[in-house]
Amino acid sequence: MRPTVPVCCVVADRHSRRNHANERAPMERRRSVTLFLLCSFCLGMWLIGCSSNGDPAQPEGPGDPCDPDPCEGTLNAVPDTCISTSPTIFSCECLDGYIWDLGTASCPEDLCDPDPCAAIDDADPDSCTMPTITTYACDCLGDFFWDEFSETCEDPCENDPCDGKENAEAGSCQGVSADEFRCTCQTGYMWDQGTESCVDDPCVPDPCELIDDAVLGSCTRPTATSFACECDTRFFWDALTESCEDPCDPDPCELIADAEAGTCNGLSVDDFTCGCDADFFWDGDTYTCEDPCDPDPCETIDNADAGSCTGIDVDDFTCDCESGYAWDEVRPMWLALYNTHKVAA
Repeated sequence: MRPTVPVCCVVADRHSRRNHANERAPMERRRSVTLFLLCSFCLGMWLIGCSSNGDPAQPEGPGDPCDPDPCEGTLNAVPDTCISTSPTIFSCECLDGYIWDLGTASCPEDLCDPDPCAAIDDADPDSCTMPTITTYACDCLGDFFWDEFSETCEDPCENDPCDGKENAEAGSCQGVSADEFRCTCQTGYMWDQGTESCVDDPCVPDPCELIDDAVLGSCTRPTATSFACECDTRFFWDALTESCEDPCDPDPCELIADAEAGTCNGLSVDDFTCGCDADFFWDGDTYTCEDPCDPDPCETIDNADAGSCTGIDVDDFTCDCESGYAWDEVRPMWLALYNTHKVAA
């Protein structure tokens, strides 16, 4: 006789629980969705594919991708050279001048045969590769970079672009790519790759010296036009106001029901936690103290003693069970509300 609930749903239940075990108070809705998807999948596998005598139907095994021989009908491929690397992947040998491309399962022209790099100035001979089936690339020598558009090796620092550039030092050019470079800037300026120019250095002079609760000499540059400072203990950098702020001043816990004043702990410029009164737990999503036993969930659970709820976390609890039953701590809390939170003692 078919069991009421397939074993795989229990496995899915436990798998979902393990996935959330290390998360900070995940919402029950997310747990429910995860378990629903896992259980729905295994229910489908449980119900589908059964023969009339109740034995699971055995699916046919994967076929051989080399039978019939796909190389025989592939342009520029050598017949009877098929090699299978998985039930769905194969390769063929190609005629001279062609190369096998796994992505298209075809033999496109081998752009590296003969090697074009030998005829290109400042390219390393025999370094040809094919990034795609329609392009090739060469390694370049010295300070040269490969230009995929012109198919040449280019030096972006030829005719020193730093010479004559405002606030840049002549002769300081360093190549970044075929058409990109960087220059060393004079004191008080920094290189901005986006505009390829020397712009004012936001950390010169050090702005952190003038900001309350900022660490002197700690200025950094998130972008070419912005700065950030390290802050003293309990303070966090606010990029919008360019200041160091304490999320616990004034104390937000004084205004939160069932929170203990003076227990605020700052996590970032706009995030904090509070200690809660007995039986209450901090909810970092709503910034409130919640009691998972109010209203009493044990009242709605079969074979559980009403009024026996003990809170474990903001969204987790345990109940005392009647004689002959024991609490199952592995299953998610929401399952209890559907009367499946029990095991035989």
